[in-house]
Amino acid sequence: MGSIDSTTSYGVTSGKISKSEAEQDALRRCASHGEDNCEIALSYENQCAVIAEPQIDGKPLSQGFVRFTGAATISKASGIALRNCKSENAATANIECKIVYRNCTEQFFQEF
Repeated sequence: MGSIDSTTSYGVTSGKISKSEAEQDALRRCASHGEDNCEIALSYENQCAVIAEPQIDGKPLSQGFVRFTGAATISKASGIALRNCKSENAATANIECKIVYRNCTEQFFQEF
């Protein structure tokens, strides 16, 4: 997953065989929104990942702390991400954290 500071432009990808291919594609997708300072926030394999975004009245909080979290299931990743998002943004009144992306990778098995 690629992201940039203080915006809601994310670049996410799945189904790539290599980590470098996935990261390059995520950065490309993030940059396609016109951003020039994208960076990798989370790489994941054989697990689920979510993005929890702080919002006020349904709109992204530009100065908030977004949480990128991986875990064995979407439910586990969501719980961790929402808890951390709320905790790290607790100083802002009326903050709500929402899951804005969720995905599980397909397991990749290779015969030896």
